[in-house]
Amino acid sequence: MTQTEVSAAGGSAAVQFEADDKPPHRLAAALGGQTVALILAGIVLTPVIVLRATGSPESFGSWMIFTAMLVSGLITIVQARRVGRIGAGYVLFMGTSGAFISVSITAIDSGGLALLMTLIIASALLQFPLAANLSLLRKIITPVVGGTAIMLIAVTVMPHVLALLADTAGTPAANPQGGPASAIVTLTVIVLLSVFGNQRMQLWSPLCGLLAGCAAASLYGLVDPRPV
Repeated sequence: MTQTEVSAAGGSAAVQFEADDKPPHRLAAALGGQTVALILAGIVLTPVIVLRATGSPESFGSWMIFTAMLVSGLITIVQARRVGRIGAGYVLFMGTSGAFISVSITAIDSGGLALLMTLIIASALLQFPLAANLSLLRKIITPVVGGTAIMLIAVTVMPHVLALLADTAGTPAANPQGGPASAIVTLTVIVLLSVFGNQRMQLWSPLCGLLAGCAAASLYGLVDPRPV
């Protein structure tokens, strides 16, 4: 469908490129950088939550974050540069998922990082036959089932997140009220920008919320800039 046909069908006349079009390299690089800036915090946050919730040594933190970023970047390349049946042929940014936070914490508590790595490899291999036959599950995984599963992800993660609000390890001078206060500020900014902001602000609402939360946390002594 061309831009004229989209406009005639009642679509947006602001569409500049269709799905198979290739924008200029400079524009593509700018859009890619913008998207990475938006999703980078989410990629880093998942392993950080798992490590903090399990009390794992900080020495594993840099390794897990680096691994998550490296794998996310490599799989994004594989998705874009399709080879045979591997990859989508489009730019689909890959990243970590909050769906695995709860099971990752349970795995580390039960068998340590070795068990977690084993489960990651096993589940990754399972994705290949699952993706190849996903169309057969459309009658089972309905929007109701999928929506309920997504809701349960937040429910399973919530106890671990609430426990982290009172965790001020490494910052003995921190105010214990800083965790809940920074969380409230973060959520408030995200909700307000998502509901009342324009389209551009809605896009940047997660990052703005994180920055606002960090600013609030610094007021309570929860931010140590020296490692940065």
